[in-house]
Amino acid sequence: MQTQFLKRFAPHSLYLLFHPADTGNPNYDLNTHFEQFANRSINDHKNNRKFFTGNATRIDLESTQLIGSRVLGRVEIDLGSSDETEQQHKILSIPYALKKLGTMDDAIEFVRVITQAVSAGVEPNPRSFQIWASWAYDQINTRYAQRLRKTPSADAQTTAEFKTTIIQEVLTELASLARELTAITATNEERLFEEPTIFDRLPREEKLSPAERRELFEQRYQEVMFLQDPLSLFASELKSICSKLPRAHSSGIVYDEEAQFQSHLTSLADSGQYSDEKLDLLQDAHERVTEQYSEGGVVSLHMSDGERFVVDGTLEEDVTEEYLPNDARPIAADLRTLFCDGEDLDTIERFIELSLNRIYGDPTDKAERVSRTVRAIKIKQAPTRQYPDGTCHPSKSVRTRNSLFEYTYTISVYPNREERQYVREVLDTLLGNMQRDFILRSINRSKAFRTFHNQIVNASDLRVLIEAIKEAYQARLRKAINVKMFTALNTLYECKRANLESHPARVTHERDGQLRTFMPALPVIAMAKEIAVPDLRQLAIKLHTLPPQEQERVRTFFRQERADVYQRIVNGLRRRIRNASQKKKLYFRFASYVNRKTGQPNIPHNMIHLLTASDAALIWEQLKESTGLDQPKDSPHNQHRNEPVAIHARVHSANLPTPQIGN
Repeated sequence: MQTQFLKRFAPHSLYLLFHPADTGNPNYDLNTHFEQFANRSINDHKNNRKFFTGNATRIDLESTQLIGSRVLGRVEIDLGSSDETEQQHKILSIPYALKKLGTMDDAIEFVRVITQAVSAGVEPNPRSFQIWASWAYDQINTRYAQRLRKTPSADAQTTAEFKTTIIQEVLTELASLARELTAITATNEERLFEEPTIFDRLPREEKLSPAERRELFEQRYQEVMFLQDPLSLFASELKSICSKLPRAHSSGIVYDEEAQFQSHLTSLADSGQYSDEKLDLLQDAHERVTEQYSEGGVVSLHMSDGERFVVDGTLEEDVTEEYLPNDARPIAADLRTLFCDGEDLDTIERFIELSLNRIYGDPTDKAERVSRTVRAIKIKQAPTRQYPDGTCHPSKSVRTRNSLFEYTYTISVYPNREERQYVREVLDTLLGNMQRDFILRSINRSKAFRTFHNQIVNASDLRVLIEAIKEAYQARLRKAINVKMFTALNTLYECKRANLESHPARVTHERDGQLRTFMPALPVIAMAKEIAVPDLRQLAIKLHTLPPQEQERVRTFFRQERADVYQRIVNGLRRRIRNASQKKKLYFRFASYVNRKTGQPNIPHNMIHLLTASDAALIWEQLKESTGLDQPKDSPHNQHRNEPVAIHARVHSANLPTPQIGN
């Protein structure tokens, strides 16, 4: 992307953060660059607030690397252990040190200083690692116990500070020992640090040929002047990485090693010779050996047993509609709408071109172009004379030479070409991000997935949400959507259901010419808080006017605020079921049923509808065991046809008594 437009429309983009200006002075460039990204004031117009970002320090920027001009990643400590030598001295592994010391920085420094001390002048062995680590842990525990004996009344914060101080003291002693051992065991060759290169001078009496003199001069000039311009730190790092990459040459048949290993692992699992733990170890070992990523032509293998490179993302993922000018931002919203509506790429391309023509003008339209005067230089040829043999030679009578002359001419140019090109690049990046996103790509390509996705996202009622995921499962059985799509829909369903159950529902109505937002559960909650015991049936009837998730919220509130009344309802229902006849128990079964599709109960005023889902399930289990009948196998909306007809007649014709707890 063009830097001048990024500075104008997206001054806080990651692209500018990882591409500082190169003036030839690395120290000045980095310091000036960090000043631009430190404590920046940002106005959040959406939330009507102003905040400051954190400092972008040099160590933070350099710890995150930019590979292949687009891939962002970092090197982090790998807490796993697979090397056999490391298995022999687990006491020095980072996970064990982290458990003992408490912080990752102390654990890493602990392992580093002991490794440096043991490796000073000799080949390290597992036994030496164990001895040094055991001594260090013992010193920490001993000094910590002595400090606690001196101050037995110290609080938790003070004891934590004691332990931190003792760990730092032991680490300092270990680092000092490591430096002393390294200095003592250093050889003479190791002590010679950056010894200057000595060049043999030619004696004065030796005579050189002109060619040798020229070669010697060029060699000295290369050494002194260094013809090539120095690169920036970022360019030097990228050049060093690219120089280590092998040339891409491939031949022969395609061999998928991953597929071969997975097939071998499947055969081992089917044979039953290996346990699940053994298979997991084989898979972990395979992933550690073959762990790699490929981004933009750059391939990174697993670095070592103590660290690994983790890809955080790419620069394209940071591109949003805020990169666009204000006039072009509506194009991004329309582009996402078209993509989610299932339009093909040709239609989207035509839409982008028409939108850009509307803002910046059509490049082929003469009215949108302007005239510019251009100066040019041309060679004026000397006059020639043609001879009888057909050749042309300069005239001998006129003694002239070829000359240069300047002239001007007019061309037609498109003035908005560069800004239009920048906007097109941003829109193409946004379209590419949507194509790489699995959810958006599935919405664009599958009509069934798009339908179920919209139903789940727009659902405001738990019943509608459940019906949508049921229909999606049936579509999965019909192979209208694949397993991956259904898994994504099921994850979206679980998140949506958790959101509905955790946030009260809000509805907007027009009152007195103004739009007002109400929470329908609040009046019912207030009713549950103050209602008298004889009027509890009215609360049960009122509950069914709310969505299912709101009903459960009111029931939970009723159980917490009026625990004594709630417990009397539970005990009364249990007692009546235990003492009821078979026909009465069948009536209770009929009264407990609620149609999941419509949300309407058979008997709305029955007290069991005041219980939470968990307590109602326990009551239903007791009722099912006492009647000796299983739950109907038909669909819920057909359950009323499984009950005896006499029950329906008795329910509609009987005169119900005054509401009491337990009915």
